Amino acid sequence: MKKILTIGVFVSSLCAVLPGFAFADGLKVQPALIEEKIDPGSAYSGVITVTNIGGQSERLYVVVRDITGVADNGVPLFAKENAETGYSLASWVHATEDAIEIGPNGARDVPFTIEVPKGAGPGGHFAGIFFVREADRVKTTGSGVGFEVGTIVTMKISGDIREEAEIREFTTNKNIYGTADVIFTTNIENLGNVLIRPRGPIDITDMFGKKVATLIVNDPEAGVFPKTIREFAVSWSEPGFYFGRYEAVMSLAYGEENGRQTVSRSISFWILPLKFLISVFGGLLLLVLFLFVFIRLHIKRKIRQIQEATLAVGEQRKISSDDALLPYGKESPISRLWLVTVVLLLFTLVFLAILFFLFA
Repeated sequence: MKKILTIGVFVSSLCAVLPGFAFADGLKVQPALIEEKIDPGSAYSGVITVTNIGGQSERLYVVVRDITGVADNGVPLFAKENAETGYSLASWVHATEDAIEIGPNGARDVPFTIEVPKGAGPGGHFAGIFFVREADRVKTTGSGVGFEVGTIVTMKISGDIREEAEIREFTTNKNIYGTADVIFTTNIENLGNVLIRPRGPIDITDMFGKKVATLIVNDPEAGVFPKTIREFAVSWSEPGFYFGRYEAVMSLAYGEENGRQTVSRSISFWILPLKFLISVFGGLLLLVLFLFVFIRLHIKRKIRQIQEATLAVGEQRKISSDDALLPYGKESPISRLWLVTVVLLLFTLVFLAILFFLFA
């Protein structure tokens, strides 16, 4: 596990801003990354310095492998031996030594040459020059297994350079949140033939169009290999009160050879604080219940008053209707109370419908 994590660190140096050296189990390599532009038919010469910072001598073997991409966790993806990827580089790399020995606290320079064929395809070509212990030499046929420390080499061959990216997916981990704790995930596909480093903001606005936050996607400028898809995630976590519908607009810029280009995508989500909604609906229900009980008691009291007034007139008059018992020209108190009740109920239903329309 330690070896795989080490590879993830120095390969990430290809794709992010990291120190110019790589560490692993008592070894240090400089540089961790070599990036050059070169013409077909040309050659490039370089030197890798391997330092033994441990307390015992080390015998290391030089292994060169093509790299086809980087997994989401930063671990490199190696091509199978002798496999043609279209972005191969390993067969062009020639180290002066196949194996080196380094004493305790010693260092060795390992010269190498990259000879680019005249018919080399334009675009990015990627490989890793690794230094492995003798005990691990037999393991160097797997993806990332057995490699301890090394240098990533990326050569950009001149010619028809294509820089093109597409946002395959832009999502949140949920549609409705209780608080401002949102994780945005996007998948970027590199349709070109060179490494790209898409980077840019996510602007978050509320339902009134006010910007509430700005996040940066791929702030360390990690790279996406040609013809691969890489996932990037960024989180928004803010204290305070947030409520309603929010929109997030992502704009990523990339490109060097053909000028900066931009791809954009938007998504919406909801923040509905549960405690706040429970308080609102609970208070509303209590208000309606209180009004219902109050109006009901008031109606009963009015009915008793009407009945007492009717009995005072005399038993010779038979009660035929409520209208006969009320003063002429005055509206029945029962009718007024029911009207108030209906209005309040309608108001409640309208309010609930508005909430449903906004937050459903």
